[in-house]
Amino acid sequence: MTADRAPRSDAQRNRRAVLAAAEEVFAAGGPGASLNEVARRAGVGPGTLYRHFPGRGPLLAALVADRIDRLTERGRDLLAAPSAGDGLAEWLAAFVDHARANQGLGGAALLEAAGHEAGLDCADRIRAAAEALTARAHRADAVRPAVRADDLLDLALGIALATAADPAPDRAHRLLALALAGVRTPA
Repeated sequence: MTADRAPRSDAQRNRRAVLAAAEEVFAAGGPGASLNEVARRAGVGPGTLYRHFPGRGPLLAALVADRIDRLTERGRDLLAAPSAGDGLAEWLAAFVDHARANQGLGGAALLEAAGHEAGLDCADRIRAAAEALTARAHRADAVRPAVRADDLLDLALGIALATAADPAPDRAHRLLALALAGVRTPA
């Protein structure tokens, strides 16, 4: 198979099914959950799982990368939101949900993938999305001039950590709304 040729549609479907199953299994059992359970829930054999992901590290890295893709794509979409301030707030809420859902998974992926060619650039991609949305909010005078993207990410991460034990995101979203009330430009 040449490098230019796309994977077969069934291989792409299997890869997506493995990632979706891994998301469920790791959410329930943490990053050390059974890979055989991932294969079973995906409806594939262990050999198929290992053909796509030769071990736990590459699977965790792919799962984290997939989640980062969705989060940063959401950020790009929100750059066109009618309200720059609301777009930033919506993305930060998605980031809080992402951070709460991925507690431990990102660290495990990085440890497992150390030396692996996965090249996770998660922090850079998240920072770039936050910076673009924050810059747009500044241009629209929706946030105070002193607000920096890194500050907003730190606030959101703190909220995610503080509410990690809460099964529902209600408290996290309430805390985020309180924090954002302090960074928005007064009406």
